[in-house]
Amino acid sequence: MVNLSPGTKVLGKYKIKRKLTQGGMDSDIYLAENINYNKDTYIDNKFRYAAIKLIKRGKDTSDDQWEKILDEGTTTGRLSTKKNIIKLYDFLKFDEETIIIAMEYINGYTLSRYILDNGWLSPLEAIGIFKEVLIAVKQLHENNKIIIHRDLKPDNILLSKDLTKIRLIDFGISSVIEKSTIRNDYEILTNEESFYGTIPYLSPDILKFRGKKSDSFGSLITKQFDFYSLGIIFYEMLTGRKPYEYEDEDDPASIKIPLKYDIPPLKRINPNIPNCVENMIIRMVASSERTNKFRYNNIDEIINDLEKCILVLKGKLNDEELLVPVEKRKLQFLDIQKNKKQNVRKIVLSKIFLYGTITLAVLMFIIMVILISIKFSGGF
Repeated sequence: MVNLSPGTKVLGKYKIKRKLTQGGMDSDIYLAENINYNKDTYIDNKFRYAAIKLIKRGKDTSDDQWEKILDEGTTTGRLSTKKNIIKLYDFLKFDEETIIIAMEYINGYTLSRYILDNGWLSPLEAIGIFKEVLIAVKQLHENNKIIIHRDLKPDNILLSKDLTKIRLIDFGISSVIEKSTIRNDYEILTNEESFYGTIPYLSPDILKFRGKKSDSFGSLITKQFDFYSLGIIFYEMLTGRKPYEYEDEDDPASIKIPLKYDIPPLKRINPNIPNCVENMIIRMVASSERTNKFRYNNIDEIINDLEKCILVLKGKLNDEELLVPVEKRKLQFLDIQKNKKQNVRKIVLSKIFLYGTITLAVLMFIIMVILISIKFSGGF
């Protein structure tokens, strides 16, 4: 069993300083100092600090989950030279139940923390950060082997304190796909026996996998998985909240919500958000039969629209009409209000019935008492 207390040496060149946080998949993340640090080194030891991720296989970790964790090292290694993607320094399968990953350390916070601290971001600030995220995702999608992240969310985007560095992290459930040289379709290279993700950011396209065999997943896992997540992230950056409400974010049935409802109008939350930004989100999260026609085909289309929105915000370009006018949208909060009114009405009626029944019973009892009293007093 590996013990990473302060002062412990890891992989022969990292000295543990302190624990940073708890990670997913039964992992702990530590800050470590590179004992071979040399700022004049070309690449190998140019970094002074590293984030050490220690993953221990728990009793509830399935073989499938463990394979996914092993896939993460391979995927992150492929991407280490890409812009805005976390760099992998070392990856070691210590034993059958322990993995150690050394990664680039970013002194800052997650995007989710930044949103929480600021309430919401101005359109220009949100666009600035979002563009860097798009650049990272573009490199995944245009890699020699296409990588679909599949767990894009504010918790998996790191920001340095001065906002000069933005890093995409956590490729633990990513899918790697390449064009088949044998068949005219796509072949999936990662383990895909089960499906994971964070439901509020999970595309309803995942529902297409029901009843499918794992060898048919390659043609079903598409860039839309990441486009949808990006749309939810962008909405959250601009408003400080997610577009949909969930009674239980862990309930798989919640994945169907975007199939039924449109996104709430952004101007009602922040009047400074132009229609072109809202149209981008509509296109990214398009899930229903009515909105699928608006979907993006690639990241370049999203980046191009983002550039247009910058011009709109700077007054150099006229804004657009909304793709889906507010009056034609089916909005979740209206149904929630309607259901609340119906529930209140049901509660009021039930109380009226209950109190009415009690009142009637009391009156009947009083009448019976009076009648009995009259009878025994000789009134009849």
